[in-house]
Amino acid sequence: MKKKKRQNIMRKIIITFLIIFITTNIFAQEKGLHLTLGGNIGRTNFKYKLENGTPKPDLGFGASIGAQYYFTEYLGLSLGLDLSVFNTKVPLTTIKITTSFFQM
Repeated sequence: MKKKKRQNIMRKIIITFLIIFITTNIFAQEKGLHLTLGGNIGRTNFKYKLENGTPKPDLGFGASIGAQYYFTEYLGLSLGLDLSVFNTKVPLTTIKITTSFFQM
């Protein structure tokens, strides 16, 4: 069951990348300035290894803006800015506080 689910997910990812690639190449054939906007949202997680808690994924998001200027049909310049926010919650099981004092 898991193998079939992975295959479906991979198939969707490949189709998405093909659509993006084909769309990008269609626009790349035109001279001039092209602007792009993008965004994403989803559950994100960092792979922390902690002694007293387990990280759990939380809502993350991102946004991007870009510009491409094509001098010819095949040569151009691309600039962009991408911002992403990742969230991870870690409920701690125990908290230990240690202090040490130094005397002078």
